[in-house]
Amino acid sequence: MAPILWVFSELFYPEQTSTGYLLTESAAGLGREFDTRVITGPASEFLCPVKRAGREVFRGLRIYRCAGTSFSKDRLVGRLANIVTRSLAMLWRGLRSCRRDDAVLVVTNPPTLPFMALIVRWLRGTPYVLLIHDVYPDVLACGGLLDPRSLLFRVLGALNRRVYERARAIVCL
Repeated sequence: MAPILWVFSELFYPEQTSTGYLLTESAAGLGREFDTRVITGPASEFLCPVKRAGREVFRGLRIYRCAGTSFSKDRLVGRLANIVTRSLAMLWRGLRSCRRDDAVLVVTNPPTLPFMALIVRWLRGTPYVLLIHDVYPDVLACGGLLDPRSLLFRVLGALNRRVYERARAIVCL
């Protein structure tokens, strides 16, 4: 069986905001050369939930939509719940789908998603390429959400360095 390129992104078609649009176009381009499939979160358009099938084909790409909470992103607790539930659902799908000969392209939004790719690498042997949109935890410090002298900042920095070290390649826009 030929290797598959798996794209892990919380946002994907029909989403038109930057991450959803860029990953949809990138995956479609890669799909012309490789068997490319997508593991993504619930469907949305301009970040508003829309009804779509759990599995669909778009531009030759097989899309697997994973469930997760859809709380308001304007409240920190809701946003964190969405990140955790969607990331865990995508991890579960990745563990069920990815094989050693496959590869994963993963983005840094949400910040937990690269860790899901790392776990898939550890448990299934599937290498991953990290597409960096935001550098964590630095972006949280720049936004005033985290003190760069704090223990949490140092721990998150160490964890992210591990994700970077284990990536087969890193791509920065």
